[in-house]
Amino acid sequence: MSRLEQADRMKNAPLSKIREIIDTSTKLEREGKPIIHLEIGEPDFDTPQHIVEAAKLALDRKEVHYGPVTGTAELRECISKSYQDLYGLRYAPDELMVTHGVAHGIFLAIMSYLNPGDEILVPDPGYLCYFTVPNIAGAKAVPYHLDAKNDYQIREELLSGLVTPKTKAILLNSPSNPCGFLLERESLEIVAKLAEAHDLLVITDDVYSRMVYDGKTFYTIAQFPGMRERTVVLNGFSKYYAMTGWRIGYLLCDRSLINPMMRLGFYSISCPNTFIQSAAVAALREDDSPSVSMVAEYQRRRDYMYRELNSLKGCSCHKPSGAFYIFLDIRQTGMTSEEFCRFMLNRCYVTMTPGDVFGDRGEGFVRISYANSIENLKLAIQRMRDALTAMT
Repeated sequence: MSRLEQADRMKNAPLSKIREIIDTSTKLEREGKPIIHLEIGEPDFDTPQHIVEAAKLALDRKEVHYGPVTGTAELRECISKSYQDLYGLRYAPDELMVTHGVAHGIFLAIMSYLNPGDEILVPDPGYLCYFTVPNIAGAKAVPYHLDAKNDYQIREELLSGLVTPKTKAILLNSPSNPCGFLLERESLEIVAKLAEAHDLLVITDDVYSRMVYDGKTFYTIAQFPGMRERTVVLNGFSKYYAMTGWRIGYLLCDRSLINPMMRLGFYSISCPNTFIQSAAVAALREDDSPSVSMVAEYQRRRDYMYRELNSLKGCSCHKPSGAFYIFLDIRQTGMTSEEFCRFMLNRCYVTMTPGDVFGDRGEGFVRISYANSIENLKLAIQRMRDALTAMT
């Protein structure tokens, strides 16, 4: 065996099939094919201009040097106030940490608290890194299955049967990627009861928390009795403020939990980007009407896609309550998730994400992002309809 071979831990972290879809679509675009992208999990809106201007001013002020490992005091105070105002949760500035996006926060929490051989319960279907980061840590991701039949809510009998003496933590995501559903109070109460009974750490990815539709209320599990002390809340600026490329997020937790994540943050990135934190301050302090308008537009697109996708031959879906995804059931077409995606890409020049990349429960589904213009969405639907109708 070569001494230059990769570490065993990285053998459990392969690149996703999403990369293959993107690479193929890029090749087709270079050939002049009119690709419509429904696979991308980021807003198609630009970052609001006042946030951009705040970053420019920070650069003019020469905010280009190392900062505190947990983030600037100004930004941490803004985040603390925001969570108090939005959810009635009190986190002192020293109980939160600025991260290089939510994915970085997931890495910090899992690597800081899971030992090799530990188990963590993760949603299936669920975001890719919920499965891979525990593998890198030498831990085991144990999937809890979520079902469209009950709007992807958590069932007590399902969770309780998965807990073993090795179970250390449970991970939540609401509204969810790839399904777009909020966890309701009843689901969160089930998790809270389980976490207290088995002394589990709770990690909750709330990055879509402000992208909720139909007047529904978002709850974070840290609001429930006894949960603040055992929960790491992850959030960020990527989705609601259309700042995916800025790479800035944050985590909030009880003072007793933060130290190992702070140390790992120091040894992994030294400190978060200084001038971008000034832009994040502007996002929290100033007018968020561009974000409110963006969410309203996504609700309009969701309504259109929900109606039209359910009219396609062999396809069905439930109506999501948040984020900007629809998890489309394509089992009646007779194709696998990957076959359906390749069919749509090569026949229709429409890209989407095969559901099986989000766990075993994703097979037979595809994730469709409606973070694209309504004109492109209408064209994508027409292309899909024509292709499915032409199937014998």
